[in-house]
Amino acid sequence: MRKTNILPSLKPLIEMSYEDKLPITQVIIERNLRELGKDVAVAWSGGKDSSVVLYMVWKLFPEVPVIFNNTGIEYPETIAYIRKMTKLWNLNLIETKPIKSFFQCVDEYGWPKGKGTYRKGGKDKCCNYLKELPHKKAVKKLGSNGVFDGVTAIESSNRQFHAITDGTCFKPKAQSWLKIHPILYWLDTDVYRFMKENNIPLNEIYFKGANRCGCSCCTAFLSWESQLSRLNPKLYKMVKERKDKQSVMGGIF
Repeated sequence: MRKTNILPSLKPLIEMSYEDKLPITQVIIERNLRELGKDVAVAWSGGKDSSVVLYMVWKLFPEVPVIFNNTGIEYPETIAYIRKMTKLWNLNLIETKPIKSFFQCVDEYGWPKGKGTYRKGGKDKCCNYLKELPHKKAVKKLGSNGVFDGVTAIESSNRQFHAITDGTCFKPKAQSWLKIHPILYWLDTDVYRFMKENNIPLNEIYFKGANRCGCSCCTAFLSWESQLSRLNPKLYKMVKERKDKQSVMGGIF
């Protein structure tokens, strides 16, 4: 399990057995597909969590639009996995492109800090330009009334607070569609078990020791240096040198 302390009010849900969680998740998916019909989509990062949700929805609705936000700084293994699974499952893939590049965002707003000065809606501005805005544009173009994703509460304390206030399905004030989190209360062990039981291939990046498969050179995570230096030493060296240089130069960095 990821190293996140579980809030007391969520403990009964997160510590439920896999056998109890699975049917609840299936009901969430089936109910929303029944109520929203074909006006839904799946947000897919190529990570294990969203891949599980994608599989569950895809089995019931093979033509479901699948949105992959290609930030331009994805790990090569993730791109390879996206291509492989799109072909294997014959997915209706919609691949978005960033509005601004990662390094353009770095130059304009500074390096990602997670809880730093440049957060917008709980995220750094690069998240906004690389993922959030392209994703919203895709959902609006599709006319989707609901989007399934692989968000889990144990990802962070912030996710847990949102789990308490929003639950598995909610509609943000600024959006016209539901955010649907079918595996919100799942543990990593639950995810891996489901993948094994259903023969779902795993992104190769995990076999190389990655904890996450998101933006490769994002500096908002505490373990970004250890992961990137191990998985892509050349890219790590470039990011480290550039980051250190900009830090010495001062300014907003």
